[in-house]
Amino acid sequence: MEDLLIVRDLSVYYENEKLYKAVDNVSFTLKTGENIGVIGESGSGKTSIAMAIMGLLRTNVKVQGEIIYKDKNILKLKNEEKNNYRWNKIALVFQNSLEVLNPVLNIKEQILEVIYKHLHIDKKEALDKVKDLLKMVGLSEDIGEEYPHNLSGGMRQKVLIAMALACDPEVLIVDEPTSALDNISKNEIIKLLKILQNKNNMTMIVISHDLYVIDKLTTKLEVMYKGNLLEEGYTKEIINNPMHTYTRGICMQILLILYISTFAML
Repeated sequence: MEDLLIVRDLSVYYENEKLYKAVDNVSFTLKTGENIGVIGESGSGKTSIAMAIMGLLRTNVKVQGEIIYKDKNILKLKNEEKNNYRWNKIALVFQNSLEVLNPVLNIKEQILEVIYKHLHIDKKEALDKVKDLLKMVGLSEDIGEEYPHNLSGGMRQKVLIAMALACDPEVLIVDEPTSALDNISKNEIIKLLKILQNKNNMTMIVISHDLYVIDKLTTKLEVMYKGNLLEEGYTKEIINNPMHTYTRGICMQILLILYISTFAML
């Protein structure tokens, strides 16, 4: 597999009253068809990495290092060039669906906005694509007429995935894909993402604080803590033999879940 995305010595600084380093000299490589997990508690720098890759950080945020996508340093691109690769080549599924989706537009209108902004196709093609995208994520066509507040959290998350897939990106970043979902919806989203991985050979970065989600969706893992990359390797190997004390604490989470699940079945 070839190197598709290389993050090299990435640091992210937020300027408020003083300079705050959210990401500290992080490096990792994503190969075509690979699925990498980035795990850590809130404030560990996970989302800052995703926003840096997407070129969506605010202008008062200082970014150092390199993000290489197919031999091009994304951080050096002009805004117009960034717009050409953003969503078309690399797409992000945001967390907090109610905050991301527009409450005054129905689902079809919001997906159409993404399509018209990034793809040069006519109205009929665009409407057909909306139907195909909804079907791809397991939603019926009539969901397109609904408004975000009428949908469950799991359905809204599927809508965000559909929007991210609108331009057939090569890399999909999912940020806390199951946050605030019940266990049934959580497992539905995991199942959907696994289908997309297998069916489309999707290259994916999964950002989560939940090791259960990471274990189900990724083959490699980056463990973040306070902006630092503490540990990296194959997901199963890290879960079975964590080297860092912080990672051991995270791994206890999935063991507890497995224990509770087993006990509940007795």
